[in-house]
Amino acid sequence: MAKTKQAFTTGEVAEWVGVNYKTIHGAADAGKILGWKTPGNHWRFEPEAVATYLRELGREIPEALAPLLPVPHAASEAACPERPRVAHDIFEAGVAGALMASEGPSEGLERLASPVPAEEPSGVEEATGGEGV
Repeated sequence: MAKTKQAFTTGEVAEWVGVNYKTIHGAADAGKILGWKTPGNHWRFEPEAVATYLRELGREIPEALAPLLPVPHAASEAACPERPRVAHDIFEAGVAGALMASEGPSEGLERLASPVPAEEPSGVEEATGGEGV
């Protein structure tokens, strides 16, 4: 049984990106590529993290890395072509739920996604009932 590579070094990633290994150290320190440090303080990167970093940089996935990546399931992608919108907090979830309940799912989400028009500042007349100050 062939052993598959579980992690890559900064040198390997640097070669694929076309930069010095110290650039990869900086990217890892900044969180731009996810990895971990060995007990000897050396960075290591999983195949998926390397592939994500390469895609973000607009680079192609090397042949040595491609077989180690999970293959997307075609049936699941066809069944879910678009990702559903996810609320970022409880307030947004409550607003979305209220809009969908009152206006129906598609109208509520469209209204939630559309920008809120800015209100015109009200004049002094409205605030004082039309009387001057």
